[in-house]
This record gives sequence, C-alpha cells and structure tokens, in this order.
Amino acid sequence: MTSRATAGHPHVEAEQTIVMRIAGGLSPADAPRLCEELDGRLRDRPPGDGPRGDPLARGEPGPPPVTVDVAGLTRIDLAVVEALARLQLTARRRGTRIELSGAAQELILLLRLVGLHGPAGIGETAPAGPAP
Repeated sequence: MTSRATAGHPHVEAEQTIVMRIAGGLSPADAPRLCEELDGRLRDRPPGDGPRGDPLARGEPGPPPVTVDVAGLTRIDLAVVEALARLQLTARRRGTRIELSGAAQELILLLRLVGLHGPAGIGETAPAGPAP
C-alpha cells in the first residue's frame, strides 16, 4: 500500500487531495493501520482545506474527499469491505469521506450487497469496469 498527496486543480483554492493506494490482499489486521495512516494524513492537512468540525453532518461541502485507489487489489473479500468501512468512518470523523478509484465490479457489487455503496456510503470516482 502506498499513498501520496497531490495538489488540487490550479483554479481551485489550495486544497490537498489525499490519494491512498491499496494493493495486493488485505487481512483484518490491516484495517487499523490504514485508518491510522488516513487519520494522520487528514490531521496534517493544511488548515485552509475547508471548515472544521463535521461539515458533512451540517450539509456543508467540507474538504475534498479522500481518493482510495483499489485497482491493485488482488483479492476482494470481507477484509477489504471492513477496511473500506473503517476508512470511511475515519474520514467522516475528520469531516470528509472516501471515494473509490479503479474499483472492480466485484467490489462494487459486494459493497452494494452490504449497503456501503452509494450516496450514503462509499462513492466511486473512476470505476474499473462497466456499470452493473
């Protein structure tokens, strides 16, 4: 798993887009480490990145979402679902959310099955396959 921060669009306020890449297979033991990394990255986000507190709960836009690139996952199972659900909770506590990039159709279907995909759950930025 690797991650990096990239600068936002040049015509938008100086926001940092956080990109986390998850590759290979995950075990249940990986979720706390991933959440700790995300929490640290969100805590270190520059102060100009949107309102503090929980803007999403107030219906405000808040800071940009965290992009989680899952194109490199080699195994889609409940350990992946758990890790993504916990990453979403970590992001929400910091006033943002996660969006998936490169999600395989199998992952999208599994997230839908457990109720974690869509407007109230985990969104997509760039799906890997055709829509179901």
